[in-house]
Amino acid sequence: GGFFKRHRDYLSTTSNLIEEYTLLLCVTPQGADDAVKNKEGGSVNSVVGGETIIHTYGGATAYDTTTTGSGILFRKDLEHEGAELISGEKHIITANIWAMRKEQSKQVLLVTFPQEGKEANSEPSLKDVASASTSYVLPVDVLTGMLSAHVEWANRTAEDEGKEIPPVVTYECRDFDFATFGVVENVLNRSYVDENAIFAAKDCLDYFGPFNRSDMLVDLSLESKAKAPDVHANKKAKSNESSATEDFDSSLIVCESEARMHAVANVAAALGENHFVPFKMLFVEGVLEANCEGDVSTVEVPMMPAACLLGDHNNIFCLRKTVSIRSVEPASFRDIHTKSNVFKHIPASVLESALSDVSPGDEFNLFGKCKVDYSVQRDLKDNGYGLGLRLGLQTSDVKSTVLAAVLHEEHGMVGRNSKTVYLPGLLNPANKADDNVSLFHRNENGEVVFTDKEAARASDFIASSGLEERVKAALQKKRFVLPQEVEGVQAHFCNESVYGKVNILWVCGVIRMEAKSSESEGEAAGAGAAACQNFDVWPSEEAKADMATARKEGINPWFGSFY
Repeated sequence: GGFFKRHRDYLSTTSNLIEEYTLLLCVTPQGADDAVKNKEGGSVNSVVGGETIIHTYGGATAYDTTTTGSGILFRKDLEHEGAELISGEKHIITANIWAMRKEQSKQVLLVTFPQEGKEANSEPSLKDVASASTSYVLPVDVLTGMLSAHVEWANRTAEDEGKEIPPVVTYECRDFDFATFGVVENVLNRSYVDENAIFAAKDCLDYFGPFNRSDMLVDLSLESKAKAPDVHANKKAKSNESSATEDFDSSLIVCESEARMHAVANVAAALGENHFVPFKMLFVEGVLEANCEGDVSTVEVPMMPAACLLGDHNNIFCLRKTVSIRSVEPASFRDIHTKSNVFKHIPASVLESALSDVSPGDEFNLFGKCKVDYSVQRDLKDNGYGLGLRLGLQTSDVKSTVLAAVLHEEHGMVGRNSKTVYLPGLLNPANKADDNVSLFHRNENGEVVFTDKEAARASDFIASSGLEERVKAALQKKRFVLPQEVEGVQAHFCNESVYGKVNILWVCGVIRMEAKSSESEGEAAGAGAAACQNFDVWPSEEAKADMATARKEGINPWFGSFY
């Protein structure tokens, strides 16, 4: 007689990085069910019903979760139900899984639209490529149909001409407008669209498809159905709003996706703008679990950058642990760089000795190699690691490595389980003399790398530029892709676990890094700080309400595994 009504599971994160899944495993012990004899004298399991039914836009599919060893993994935001168990027993365990999409290809498709005063198929400007209100950027991995064919054609043409495959392929969409193509973008990114938008964009979906209806994430909430007939009005309004408020800052370009960051960086290089350096930052906010063993307490984390990486080899500027038995206080990049600089706690002679047998690309456990005192390690963990761009990540799974280092006590990019490497470029090339000015250089592959002295100057530059506040100010004008955000949906607690709420945002972009006067950089930092006094666009009001409830009720989150 047991069952679960049709529902969605509660999402404990609002994020453009993490997607939450539920894992159901049937663990019914052997012999738990009375067997009934069939006519042939054999035995059959007495379980009838109890399937798990997943509802999608294309219909519903029942999955066996009553046979011992059977299971199912599905996104928490998918509607599902447990069919009534007519007879027999069903024992299941559930696990909450945090998943991240695999690192995508750096080759991207830039989708542009005709603009007044511009010739068809003209080369886009840097401002055009950076604008999320007039263009779309998609990693080639997600493409299908004619968009995929267009990229293949561009690649073959380049190969036939003896050229390298272009990192950015441009496609000018003349048959559909910006808002209509947005439905295609949402479908390709596995984000939600409402049913009215699908109907209105049918020709566009057919043109760029085919798309399987069951693969579409469709918002069928009452609020979505009640929208006005012009399903693009809201998106157009946002686009117009972004166009009006999205002032182009050529010294710092914050992107809504990593794909756009790749497009901006490559187009800038093609235009001869060689001073741009890619950056990646992880922002965290919410109610976090401080101790998973024994007495459980919670720590409220204010909106803050927990990690910052620069360059094409993911040089680490700083890292903050958010798992702490103490309160977590925000610290500026300047403070982390000056007061929590790891290398200031390591004598130069010790570091030199530790690096004597290290080659570029070697994994390097800084604390273990340099025998850093445990009390120093503890203080750094609480206040932040300033790594001065001298260590980095060379893993195919950068995002999960960073996230695990920030949110888990036992994982780190320094200390135990370190995955950091001593990067190419930091051992000064014999044929490169230091000019006492450069903040970075490009290697033979055109990648941004740092020598030891360049890393020191670049770190001073980042610390003095107020980068974190300038990025936070830019976030006010960005509309990030949050794959599991659904309008007007009430999620349910469907098991005994209780969750908290945390907001996690992966932010990418490029920063112009030139040696400038401290006065000009100070002005930029001040402008960023002023703009951030009222940071209220992201996360959403709903996410903030969830966090307020978590704080009020003392709710603790449960963190799943990384895959």
